[in-house]
Parts: sequence; C-alpha cells; structure tokens
Amino acid sequence: MKGRALQEVFGDLEISTNEEDSVRYGSIPAWAKEFGVDKGSIERRLKDAEGIQAKDVLGRTQDCLYYSEEVVRRACLDLFLETPIADERGFFIQNGMRYGTTLAWARDLGVGIDAIQKRTEHAPLTMARIPEGNLLEFFGEDIILEVCADLLQSIDIQGEFLLQREGDEEVRYGSINRLAKLIGIPEPTLNKRIRGKSHILVRDPKGRVYKYFSEKLAREVSGEFLTVTLRADASGYVMYNGERYTTIFRFCKDNKSISEQTLKKRVNQSDSIRAKDHTPGNIRDFYPEKLLIETSNKSS
Repeated sequence: MKGRALQEVFGDLEISTNEEDSVRYGSIPAWAKEFGVDKGSIERRLKDAEGIQAKDVLGRTQDCLYYSEEVVRRACLDLFLETPIADERGFFIQNGMRYGTTLAWARDLGVGIDAIQKRTEHAPLTMARIPEGNLLEFFGEDIILEVCADLLQSIDIQGEFLLQREGDEEVRYGSINRLAKLIGIPEPTLNKRIRGKSHILVRDPKGRVYKYFSEKLAREVSGEFLTVTLRADASGYVMYNGERYTTIFRFCKDNKSISEQTLKKRVNQSDSIRAKDHTPGNIRDFYPEKLLIETSNKSS
C-alpha cells in the first residue's frame, strides 16, 4: 500500500484542506461505521488503493492508513447497490439458493466459525444486509458445502432413510427424491415446496454432501397435494360427476375465443374443483367446460 504524510488527523474522520478543495479522509474502521458496512469487506477492496499516512496532534504517526471518501466509494461501489435482507437467523434465499453469513453457517452446521472463515477466505461471496441494516458478506450453500465438506460429520446413508432421535421420538429423514417417492408427490413439486426449509446435512463415505429433510416436514408442505385425487389427462381435462373440467388457461389455449384475463373475471371460483394438472402434478382450479363455453359466448 502506498502512503504520504498528513500533518494532523483529529479523530477517525477529518477534512484535509489543500489549495483547491477539501477532501475527507478516514480509517477503514471509520468508513465501515459510517457506511454500515463490514470492516473486512472494505479492507479487501482497498488492498491496493492509495492511502495517506496520518499523525495525531502530538505528532505521532498512526498505525493505519487513511483513505479519501472518493477512493472508498469507488472501490466499494458494489456494496452500496440494492441488496437482499437476511432473516433473524442470518439467511436469505435468492434464485432457490440459501445464503448465510459465516456465523449463521457455523450455527447451522454446528462447527466453529473460525474454521468456516478460514475456508471461505477466497470463496465467491454476495453482499446483503442483516435486519439491523449492516452490510455483511454472505456465502451460498453450494459454496459452503464444498469448502466445508471435511467439517461435516460422516454419516452412513447407504439405506433409504436416516433415523434421528429428536426428544422422545425417532424422526425419519431422507433426500427429496426418496421422500417424493415415499409420499407419492412429483419430485419437482416437493422440491419447490420444501426448498429453504429446515434440513440436516449428511456426508456419505465418499465425501458427497446431501440435504436431508424430515418425512414429517415433507408431508406438511405437500398438504393439499396428498388429499387431492383428481388428475387431468394429457389433454388437460378431467372428468368429475359426468362433466368435463379444465383450467381457464387450457380452455383459452384450445379455443382462443376469449382472453384468459377476461374469463377469470367472469367466472366464479366457487364453481371450480381442485385437481392436479397432468404433469408435474401441480394443483389448480378446474372449471366445468360447459360453464366456460357459456361464459365465453356471453362475452363475445
């Protein structure tokens, strides 16, 4: 790092006046406090930046360098962009991926924070805010599982499921694939409903890490899917009490006589039944085909 002498610095932030204008300088801790940003994040971005050497009022040279506000803002531009806000546990979900601080991951995995910090020193990161408003570094779960694989307890998961004792009961855990087959729900549907929920991490003897969810949780999030038995055929229609039913989307796609948005406004949801689409089995509102035709004709 480069440095040059500055006559006096009063406190952490000070105005240094030259012939042309005034420039504000500050130490890394001072800028971190002012901007509400993690000190380490600023420090890394200013690694090769030019700072100035400062002396206090007694003429003693300060240990740290001071950086101008312009230099800090330019180097830390990405920190000031709109960022996600984590929950109280230190996690947020973005594009289906769970992100957490090193402290949050340490608690979640049950390992030491120093060990995680050491392994994530050069890992890709994302900036986000904690509820208090401070910007911190967050790491994706895929990165954490990769760099911390050696920290996770090795558990034999050669069988179909893993039994964990929780209080007075044994809870069955399994992968999304195994749970989907067990309770009879499409894997993509279960994955969409359960991702981001509480889970345990297990590592097989070959070092591969998996997310295991409890069977109880899988059944809870599946909810209505398990009680709805009607399912549409490949054409998008289902028979119920001798009548053909279909979704508004399918009807409008097949007939093109009325817009989907208009038809939604004209029909009463109480006339619908709940059924699964043909694939992947998502539950939707199905309306009597006869009703949709009549409504469509009235609107023409």
